[in-house]
Amino acid sequence: MVRPRVTYARGAEIASTSIPPALKSPSSPNKILRRWILRVSSDATEQSALENAERFARDNTLQSLLAALGPSYGEEQLARCVPLVELEPIDENHILVHALHPSREEEPSDAVLVAMAEILKAIDVEFGIEDIQGVPKRFWLLVSPPIED
Repeated sequence: MVRPRVTYARGAEIASTSIPPALKSPSSPNKILRRWILRVSSDATEQSALENAERFARDNTLQSLLAALGPSYGEEQLARCVPLVELEPIDENHILVHALHPSREEEPSDAVLVAMAEILKAIDVEFGIEDIQGVPKRFWLLVSPPIED
């Protein structure tokens, strides 16, 4: 039996429905928590690599927010949109990403997507993401540019 090839458009649609739900944070009422599960190609239990990815994400997220949304929002407002990120290894090939963001009412419209893209890119640089939420990385526009079918 030959399986039909998943087109890029269909894969991107699947990826967009795989974004983890926003959970209300029990400790911060104006924050939401998203937990992402990633499969990576490098050893996810390497503590220094986890720390490097967290630092890289934190340092680059504000710069990306300013570049993408700076003309419409001030630096102070965008700085509040940088999520708190914690990477938790599940095993050698899987990472659980805890990202605590401002709620939709508290932040500019696209800030969460821009911030999450930076976080995932930082993890990709450090560990090499294979898939996100069980969907191959190539279908996630947050990490990879679109490819032609």
